[in-house]
Parts: sequence; C-alpha cells; structure tokens
Amino acid sequence: MLGGVHGLAVATDDSVYISDTFGTGEVFRMAGGEAPQPIGLATSRPTGLLVEEQGLLVGDVVDRTVTSYDEQLAPTRTWFNVAAWNVAAAPTGTHVAVTFDGTVVRLEASGMVTVLFQGLENPFDLVPVAEGLWVSEQGATQNEPGRVTLRDLTGAVLLTAEHPWVNPEGMAMGPDGFLYVADTGADQMVAISKTGKAHVVASNLELPICVTRAPDGSLWFNSNGSPPRLWRIRFDD
Repeated sequence: MLGGVHGLAVATDDSVYISDTFGTGEVFRMAGGEAPQPIGLATSRPTGLLVEEQGLLVGDVVDRTVTSYDEQLAPTRTWFNVAAWNVAAAPTGTHVAVTFDGTVVRLEASGMVTVLFQGLENPFDLVPVAEGLWVSEQGATQNEPGRVTLRDLTGAVLLTAEHPWVNPEGMAMGPDGFLYVADTGADQMVAISKTGKAHVVASNLELPICVTRAPDGSLWFNSNGSPPRLWRIRFDD
C-alpha cells in the first residue's frame, strides 16, 4: 500500500495516477480496481500531477522540474528550476504551479517559467478560477495555523476563507461551486463557498492530503493514515 502520496489525478477512463512522494518516489497508475502499478517514469520525488487530453504533467520537488509526457509517457517538455508541489491548468490555456519555496509561477509553452508572485508560507495547492487563484498555505511553522485565500495574479488577497485551519493542503473545485479543501492536521474535508464561508463536510479522515476533480465531476482524495485510503465523492445531478 502506498503511504507517502502527495499527488493525485484522474483520467477520463477513471484510471487514477498517484505520486508516492515520500514512499517509493514513483508515479503509479490504478485502473479497473486493480492494485496500483508503477508507470516507469524517471522521478526522484514526484508531487503534483495533471492529466490532460494529450498526456500527463508531473512535478518533482527534488529534481525541481515539471515534465510533460505524451500518451505513450514519452517526455515532451520540461520546465526547470520549479520545485512544484502542485500544477494546474489555468482558464487562459496555460499552466500554473505553486512551489515548495512559496512561489506561484506560470509555465510558458516555450518552456520558460514566469514568476507571478512570491512570499507564500509553506503552500501546497492552487486552483485557478476566473477571479484568480485559490491558494492553500500550511503556515510558516508547524505551530502556526494555515490559511486558504483567493488571490489575483499579482498575489493580492481578494478573499480569505474564514475557518480555524490547522494545515490545509489539497484542494479541488466541486461541480456544486464549492471549493473542497483537505485540512490535513484536522483530519477534515472543508467546503468553501464563493463568498469564503467554510463548513466541515467530513471528519476523522486520518491525514487527508490530495484532492482532485475527475472528468465526470466526482472528487477523489487520499488519506495517508493507517491504512492509507483512496476516497471518491460523487455528486447528485
């Protein structure tokens, strides 16, 4: 069982890609209810994953790269000097990443990296929306609370989600318009409205980490407790 998962993505065929960041250091694929199998990528400590029609994006926090792979898992482009925790597709058609050292960058089609803003405190995930980016921060130290904010592309805070966060990590936008956030330290899943109001939707989850939205609108998340688990949230039509 994979116990160090810090990256998760789902393809249109319901296969799940998993970064075993602090375990084997490999990316796995789980399909058809079978056990996860390594897909053979050359990674050191893979992190955020993004499945797209043309392939897969993989962050690596040790190699400080984000690499794009085609459908045959051959590398097609690498962005360097990006210690990405997570990668997301922006509404503009570009990609953005949030890094281990507190920076949000745009990954240009040319292979260049453009810094959008810096100064985040131990960030983990980002979710692009029309207004800008939702960003989760775990706090400067283990003793300081984290926060979840909506920011414009200069880093200015537009909205703060009011909640007694411990260390919020993975996030994904649900089909109901709520942002779902894994508060890892509190063992909770928290939903945030467009106005920043938050409420707990699940508790006692044992270290929930990553949250990702599947093409069918369901949300998947993992928990790194004992035993590690993979969960799926389906929404009524």
